Amino acid sequence: MKRNAAILLTVATAFSCGFPGVAMMCLGNLSLINTQYPGQPTPDALSALFQTAVYLAIGLALFVVPVITGIISFSLAQNNEKAESAGGK
Repeated sequence: MKRNAAILLTVATAFSCGFPGVAMMCLGNLSLINTQYPGQPTPDALSALFQTAVYLAIGLALFVVPVITGIISFSLAQNNEKAESAGGK
């Protein structure tokens, strides 16, 4: 894999997965406001807390995808460059 392809792949996954993941995590943090009731928690607050956990989990999973893609693609590009330079000598 060439270095330019690795950069384009990382940028594409950042736009398609990373930004929506950050938005989901922000939405999860904002939905925490709905769980702040004094006294005994209501069923609405418990369902909002579950919804918050789901938003944060999905957001974190989407946020990690571009990081893993970048690490793998750049290591493949670096290994390919080393193999080309070793074969050309």
